[in-house]
Amino acid sequence: MPKISLITPCFNVAPFIGEALASVAAQTVTDWEHVIVDDGSTDDSGAIVEAVSARDARVKLLRQTNRGVCAARNAGFRACSPSSQYLLFLDADDYLEPQMLEVLCGHLDVHPEAGIAYCDYSRIDESGRPLPAEPPIPRYVPSALGMRQLPPSEPRTPLESIVCGAPVLESLSVLRRSAYEQTPGWPESFGQHGEGTELFTRMALVSEVHFVPRPLYRYRKRAGQSTSDELKKARQSARLRERLGKMPGITPAQQQQIRAALRFVHYRAGPLDGVMAGLRHARRGELRRAARFIMGAAWRYPISLWPVPRV
Repeated sequence: MPKISLITPCFNVAPFIGEALASVAAQTVTDWEHVIVDDGSTDDSGAIVEAVSARDARVKLLRQTNRGVCAARNAGFRACSPSSQYLLFLDADDYLEPQMLEVLCGHLDVHPEAGIAYCDYSRIDESGRPLPAEPPIPRYVPSALGMRQLPPSEPRTPLESIVCGAPVLESLSVLRRSAYEQTPGWPESFGQHGEGTELFTRMALVSEVHFVPRPLYRYRKRAGQSTSDELKKARQSARLRERLGKMPGITPAQQQQIRAALRFVHYRAGPLDGVMAGLRHARRGELRRAARFIMGAAWRYPISLWPVPRV
């Protein structure tokens, strides 16, 4: 009986899938299973997985026609053992540090209130070489008249922070299966960029989300990967917030929580971004553009102080 099921969508990643599989095999936790869903690859990805599966019965290959990453994750979940406690949806081109499963599963073991434990990460290039560290993505939460950034020592990441862009990312997160099963799964109609935020928002409505401040994951930056399309990411972020405001299958109380989180993003975090953008334009001497950003922030911020309308 595996303690954790790893599910990996796989599409034309032959140069990288072997390293991902090896990083799972090197884990200090050994009671795992790894379901790889070949989503219609036209390269040797499936053959590489097949060869590993022949040597290790914990590795299972599932093939399907190309249906997208969310459909592949859902198919992988349906194929995994129903007795596992935890889930990890691992990307096929990334790499786990040897203690990732031990640390994150261990955190969930001693924090039954948490449905998600996610970690920090380091970056590597296409060849696996370390890349310079980037500033950490902040976790913002409301304060009395503004907002504050959560320190790494404060693990709980509330709903407002998740909706505001906290780095609760798919492959960084070990999920408690019982919390995941209270959701409809990955949103296949939405597509990529932000699909994790929709799922994690649903999970945050029924459990806590905890940050473990250790870099236990190596995220690969490479040409052509879907997460490098900034314009698409911006459009998907706008779509995501619209979807969250109309999320089906939740209670009125949960809908109220989401409305409060979206209000925080739009009327408090948004104005701060506007002021910062305005100051950048002012330093460049673009005073008209600076004034437009700052005035937009000035009319939006006071709305954040009003009570959230009841649904």
